[in-house]
Amino acid sequence: MEPRTSGTARNGDVELYFDAYGDSSNPPVLFVNGLGSQSINFVPAWVHGFNRAGFCFIRMDNRDVGLSSKTPGQPPSMDQVLEQLTLEHSLGELLTPYNLSDMAMDCLAVLDALEIEQA
Repeated sequence: MEPRTSGTARNGDVELYFDAYGDSSNPPVLFVNGLGSQSINFVPAWVHGFNRAGFCFIRMDNRDVGLSSKTPGQPPSMDQVLEQLTLEHSLGELLTPYNLSDMAMDCLAVLDALEIEQA
């Protein structure tokens, strides 16, 4: 299945890869894989199902994953995350190159690139 459109969006220095499938006048649904998994892991049958149900299906690669750009610096290991959570019950002091707010802005950059107000 070929996407209706593919491209990249920018959030500052970060370039984010995305694909959009289906009629752009349909309600958009934005899907983001987690845990370092690329957007191509959304199987075609799933994409077709959302299109048949009347949605415009958008998938994107998170920063540091797939065809999106890589962030300078090393993310914390899972062991570091678990140790911090165990000791502090928080990730507040864990130094990371970016946070969840940055990733939320990445999603907005993709929607802006597609000229979509909300998903």
